[in-house]
This record gives sequence, C-alpha cells and structure tokens, in this order.
Amino acid sequence: MTEEPKRLNPVYSGAVRFALIEQLLLLLLTWLMLDEGMTVTIFMYSAAAYWLGFGIIMVRRSLSPGKYDILFVIMDPEIWTG
Repeated sequence: MTEEPKRLNPVYSGAVRFALIEQLLLLLLTWLMLDEGMTVTIFMYSAAAYWLGFGIIMVRRSLSPGKYDILFVIMDPEIWTG
C-alpha cells in the first residue's frame, strides 16, 4: 500500500518561474542602490514573507489552487510596497 507522491498543479510552475525572475531582477536593482543596504534589507524581509505565504498556500492547496492563489504567486507584494 504505497501512495503516490503528491504532484503539484502545473499552473504553479509558470507562476513560480515568473515570480523568481521578477524577484531576482528586483534584488539586483535594490542591491545596486547606494543607500548602505537599507533597501535591499527591506526587500529581503519582504521576499522572505512572500515565500512564507507561498509555502502556506502550497501546503494547503498544492493540487487545486484557487484564482487568488495564482494571483498571489504572480503579483509579488514587493511591487506593491515599492
């Protein structure tokens, strides 16, 4: 009686790829700012909170994401706070 491992919904793969590329670009831009690292520190806290929220979504609804779950993954909160 072995269970198959849970597979993620394929909708997540494109959304996660988009979010990673977007966050890496924003990380690079905030890293280049000459403000003694304040902006990149704020960005890192925001990114950590974002991925924590994403992890909660993945634990709760990894196989059947809702519309707002996908929107959360695509629309990074870093942009809203920028």
